Amino acid sequence: MVVPQMTRLALRRDKLIAALAVLVFAVVMFRSAWLSDDAYITFRTVDNWVNGYGLTWNVMERVQAYTHPLWMFLVAAVYAFTGEIFYTSLFLSMLVSLAVILVFAFKIIDSPGAAALGVTILACSKAFVDYATSGLENPLTYLLLALFLWLYLSHRQPGFNLQALFWLALIAALATLNRMDALLFFLPPLGYTSLFLTPQRTGNLTPSRLTLYVLRLMVIIAGFIPFILWEFFSLFYYGFLFPNTAYAKLNTGIGQATLLNVGFYYLSNSLRSDPLTLLVIVMGLLTAFTARESRKITLALGVILYLIYIVKIGGDFMSGRFLAAPLFVAATLLVLNIQHSTFNVQQTRLPVWGLMLGVVLLLGLLSPRSPLLSDATYGQNREGIRDHYGIEDERAYYYQASGLLRALQNPGLTWPNHDWVVKGQAARQAGPAVEIRGAIGYFGFFAGPQVYVVDKMALADPLLARLPAELSPDWRIGHFTRHIPPGYIETLQSGQNQLTPPELAAYYDKLAWVVRGPLFDRDRLVEIWKLNTGQYNAWLATYRPFFQVDRPSPAKRLWSEANHLTDYAGIELNLGTLHYVQEAQIRLTSEGTEIPAEQGHFQLVYYHGDSPVADQTLQLPAQIPAAGVTSPIKIPEAAALQGYDRIRILPVESELLYPSIYVIGEISFPQ
Repeated sequence: MVVPQMTRLALRRDKLIAALAVLVFAVVMFRSAWLSDDAYITFRTVDNWVNGYGLTWNVMERVQAYTHPLWMFLVAAVYAFTGEIFYTSLFLSMLVSLAVILVFAFKIIDSPGAAALGVTILACSKAFVDYATSGLENPLTYLLLALFLWLYLSHRQPGFNLQALFWLALIAALATLNRMDALLFFLPPLGYTSLFLTPQRTGNLTPSRLTLYVLRLMVIIAGFIPFILWEFFSLFYYGFLFPNTAYAKLNTGIGQATLLNVGFYYLSNSLRSDPLTLLVIVMGLLTAFTARESRKITLALGVILYLIYIVKIGGDFMSGRFLAAPLFVAATLLVLNIQHSTFNVQQTRLPVWGLMLGVVLLLGLLSPRSPLLSDATYGQNREGIRDHYGIEDERAYYYQASGLLRALQNPGLTWPNHDWVVKGQAARQAGPAVEIRGAIGYFGFFAGPQVYVVDKMALADPLLARLPAELSPDWRIGHFTRHIPPGYIETLQSGQNQLTPPELAAYYDKLAWVVRGPLFDRDRLVEIWKLNTGQYNAWLATYRPFFQVDRPSPAKRLWSEANHLTDYAGIELNLGTLHYVQEAQIRLTSEGTEIPAEQGHFQLVYYHGDSPVADQTLQLPAQIPAAGVTSPIKIPEAAALQGYDRIRILPVESELLYPSIYVIGEISFPQ
C-alpha cells in the first residue's frame, strides 16, 4: 500500500509533536526534581549495605525500614559505583521515569498524536511529576506498570499462551517486590490471562482441563519466584514477612470508620490541590467500562482495588503519592479509548486534538502548584501546603532544602541543605550514641552507622512498631508516634534489658534475639516462628503506656501511687459509658509544695472509643490550699457532641508526668 505524501507529512508532524511532548515532560520533571526525607530512610540502609553492615537501619539489628526492596537494590547498585547519593538517586529516578514516558508514547499508544496528549496529561499531573523523583519507589512502579500494559495490551491473540502468562506474572512479581500493595493492580488482569489461556476451556471437567489449571498455576508461581525468594529471605534475615513500616503504620488502634473518613479526605485533597489527576482517573475508569473490552476492564478493576485499599488504610500524608500509579494506568486507558475516534496512525484530527490538549493544559495550570510552573522558588511560600488533616504538599515542604535546581544554583553546599542534615553530621562527629528522633531520614543517613537512631514514629524500630500509638485530636495519617517505654533507652545504651514492665521486657528478649541474634541459631529460628504466630502477643497486650484508672468513687483519689507514674506517658481515665455533658469538676489536692509555672499545665484528651475527638489544656494554680480546691471544667463542644468514654491526662512539656498533675484528686460529672 502506497502512503500518500500528505499522510506521510502528517505522520511526521505527529511524531514530532509526540517527541516534543516527551521533551516537555523531561524538562518539567527536571525542574521539579527533589528528594524527600523518607527516601533517606532507605538510603541509610543502602549506605550500610554497601559499606558492609548488611541490610540494616541500625547496624546492630536487622530491621526492614524500607517498603521497596527492588528499588532499594537498584539504588544500591548505582550508589556502590558512584559513592554519592543525592545526585545519584535524582538522576536514576529521572532516567527510569523518562524510560516510562518513552514506553508509553512509542510502544503502548499507537498514534503519535494520542501519545502526545497522554504525555501532556502526565506532565500536567502534580502527583505523577512530584513522585517521578522524590527518591521513593514510584518511578520503578511506573516502569513495571508500563511494561505490563505494553505486553498485556499488545498481545493480539484471543487467548494468552503460557509464555505470555509467565512474563506477565514475572512483571507483576517484580512490581510486588518493589512495593507489596502494587499487587492489587495485577490481580484482575492476571486472573483474566489465566482464564483465557490457550487452549481455552471446553466441555465438562476432564483430566486435561485439570492439568491445564495446574499448569497455569505453576506458570504463575514460576513468574513469582523473585518475590517468593525475597519473602523467604525476609523471614529468615529480618524475622518477619512484612516490612517494619507495615507494623508501625497499621498497628495504630484507629477505628476503621475513622480511617475510611480520612481515606476519602485523601481523595478530596487531591481534587482540590491537583484536579487533573483525580479527573483523569475517573474518566479512564469510565471509558474502560463503556468500551466493553475485557482486558481494559480488568485493568480498571485493578485500579479500583488499589484505590479501595488506599481509602481503607486512610490514604497518606503525602498528597497525591498513592494516586500517581493509578493515574498512569487510567491515563493509558483514557488515551487508548479516545484515540480511535480522534486519532489514527496516519493522521491526527488537529482541531479536536487541539481542543483536548487545551483542556488538559488548562486543568494542569489550575493546580494551585502546577508542575508546569515549578522553578527554583518552589516551596518558598509554604502557606496552605498542609491541610487540617495533615495531608501535605511534600515537595513544597522539602524543595528548598533538596530541589535539584536549588542544588545546581548552590553547588558548594551539602545537599540536602537542611537542619536535620547538620544535626546528623554533628552526631556523627560526636561519636557512638543513642539518639531519639521523629524525622529520621536526613538525620539518620548523615549521622552514620555508629549512631543508633530511635525512631519515635516506629518505622525503623522493631519494638515501638508493635506498641500502641499515641493519638491526639490533631494526629496525622502516617505519623504515629509511640511513647518510649521506661528503661528502653537504657537498654539500648547498655545492651542489657532494663525495661521495667516485666511482660514487655520478656517480649523484647524474644524480639531482640530475632533481630540481633546469630542468623543460623536454632533458637532464633524457633523464636521467629513463635513471634509470627502470635505466641507472645499476650505479653504485648498487657503493656499500656498510660496508667489505667477506672472512674473512681468521690471518696477515692484518681490514683494513689504517684511515685510510680514516671513509668507512664500519662493517665487514662476509663469512664465506662459514653458521656455527653459539657460541664465537669476537677478536685485539686495540695502536695505541700509550690508548683513551678512551667510545670503547671497539662492536657486532657477526650476519646470516643479509639478515636480522639477533642482536647484542652488546663492551667493549675501556683498555690493550692491545704484543704484542696474544686474547679469547674468546660468540656470542648466537639467531645460533648460526639460523646466520650475515656479521658487521657498528660503533661504538655515532657514525656514524663510532672509532679504538677499529681494534685488531681478527682474528675467528677453531674449525675
